[in-house]
Amino acid sequence: MNDKIPPQKDGAQSNAYTNIVLPDENSAKEYFRRVKNRFLNVSSWDHFAGREKAKFELRDQYGNPNPNVPKVGDYISVQVPLLSNTEKDGYDWVRIEEFEDTQFGSSQRVYMRLRPSPSPLDSNTEVAHFLDDEATNNLEIRREGTRVSAEVHARNETPNKEETNIVEKVRDYVVGLGGMLFGSKIQWQSLTDGLINNEE
Repeated sequence: MNDKIPPQKDGAQSNAYTNIVLPDENSAKEYFRRVKNRFLNVSSWDHFAGREKAKFELRDQYGNPNPNVPKVGDYISVQVPLLSNTEKDGYDWVRIEEFEDTQFGSSQRVYMRLRPSPSPLDSNTEVAHFLDDEATNNLEIRREGTRVSAEVHARNETPNKEETNIVEKVRDYVVGLGGMLFGSKIQWQSLTDGLINNEE
């Protein structure tokens, strides 16, 4: 497992993993290229994970929609179905704090770490997410020879207790607890399955 993934200390954790083995290395390289294009197109993740799941959109440091590939410092807005954030922009927010795109020998790898963050659209410094900022989502695609895989490792998931708005505090607890118990695993497993198996 990637040594950049933070150790599990508190709350819930989950692991999602999907892989495919191709007949030869050239086929695997081409397959990985397509998976990588899907992975880097953050705003299309709901297409691969299923539109009934959360909707993601890559944003720049100011919160504007970002059509480019993700990088450290970018944000991702998350819209949770049926339970949108009650704050004025309506989103949960994470920020990309690690991003690596590496190749060594017959291995290729792209890794991204996401952490709950304040919204870039206002000056409020409270974390705008149903989980607190100790939680991380660690997303990775890789090719090892003829095997291409996608994986997500969620760590230290606890509900956000920082919110002062009582309605939002209840919502964070409900969504956060639901995510800890089953939602996170389902969401990320759907995404890894879609990244690897979707050939549209």
